[in-house]
Amino acid sequence: MRVMGSRATAILTHLLRTRQDPRPFLIPANVCPVVTETFEAAGQAFELVDIDSDDLALDRDLTRQRVEKGTTH
Repeated sequence: MRVMGSRATAILTHLLRTRQDPRPFLIPANVCPVVTETFEAAGQAFELVDIDSDDLALDRDLTRQRVEKGTTH
């Protein structure tokens, strides 16, 4: 699928607004603030997840725990 738009935030906003799943997204705590602002503007719930100090990515254990609870994706 090809998605086109004038800005990445416009594309993300559109995709988030068309979703029918109320579960919050898991986002790394070190994400650019524009990403969280875009989620808020789209009315999409999200949760920040701590990052791993070794690779600065989502902490895998925390992410796995939250996903296994079934309340996030």
